[in-house]
Amino acid sequence: AGLFIRKLSDVYRYILDHRDTDLVDLDTELSFADSFIMLMKLRFAENLRVNVNINDEKSFDYRLAPLSLQMLLENAFKHNVVSQKKPLKIDVSLEKDYLIVENNKQPKLSQEKSHQMGLKNLNNRYEFLTEKKVIVEDGIETFTVKLPLIQTKKN
Repeated sequence: AGLFIRKLSDVYRYILDHRDTDLVDLDTELSFADSFIMLMKLRFAENLRVNVNINDEKSFDYRLAPLSLQMLLENAFKHNVVSQKKPLKIDVSLEKDYLIVENNKQPKLSQEKSHQMGLKNLNNRYEFLTEKKVIVEDGIETFTVKLPLIQTKKN
């Protein structure tokens, strides 16, 4: 219970601190996502498998819209079965100037029709920030979103 409250506090603090911010450092967003993932793992236990594979030293040179990674993670939970028989697998990685979030598709049976408002809002935010497009690949077995990263010049 103590761990859950600490991680929930981290998530809430991040949301309050960055609600009016256009961009955050990728490493800051990844740290926030780690707290959010921990909360979801407490909820789903071994039925949720998240692999964040970002070892690239350049990850400190990128920025993205705050809460965009969290929105994609939440989207995966919302639209897919997460169970012992069907664990949800999410991979987060870097590819060139994109943050890649991919999950296995296992749609909920009683799911209401998605209007993809979350993806539309995310797309609108990125249209404001960069000329690069958010790429959505809705495959047979996987759902992938590629978020454009914005390069920063650090001395």
